[in-house]
Amino acid sequence: MGEKLDLGQSFALLALIYFLFFSVNSFTYYAMSTNSTAMGVTARLADIFRMEEHKSKRKEATRVSDIKIKIENAEFTWGFRVKED
Repeated sequence: MGEKLDLGQSFALLALIYFLFFSVNSFTYYAMSTNSTAMGVTARLADIFRMEEHKSKRKEATRVSDIKIKIENAEFTWGFRVKED
């Protein structure tokens, strides 16, 4: 009634099937996620290339009397102080 299974060969066959399934599954997931990322980047670049150029609303010829901000006795730093002697 059928053939007797060898434990070593059966276990090796099951391990081979498992690792084959695991490898194909990992490869498929990696390929799908990489493809999804590439498609997202491509779509974003397409949106950027379709955007209009920036149009400045600044008035080029402005009189000094029209300026609303005036800075006096101000210091500008980059996040550290220079030790003065």
